Amino acid sequence: MYAPNKEFTWYGNFVNNPKEMDIENLPKEYIQYIEQAEQVVKNRASNLKHVDEGNMLTFFETMKQRIGTNYNPEYKQHAQVFLERKQTVKKTDKLIKLMENLDL
Repeated sequence: MYAPNKEFTWYGNFVNNPKEMDIENLPKEYIQYIEQAEQVVKNRASNLKHVDEGNMLTFFETMKQRIGTNYNPEYKQHAQVFLERKQTVKKTDKLIKLMENLDL
């Protein structure tokens, strides 16, 4: 919508390591974001240059099955501790800022 001529790529590779960032820790409500991405692929795949629609839809289905399988009510705190440690090494504050934008 904001950059209709800009190209981007999605790869089917969700985070499962480090454990603090694994999507299995998220609440099931996060599935809504996967469904939104899935809808984009379904609606736009025929207009895109390079797309393996079936592969992406399989990837999204796998993610939906994994999200929440090991739900941890403290997932945000665990992720924040990990990101704060990572920020120190990377000398940035962008990781925590990103996390703040991802809240439901």
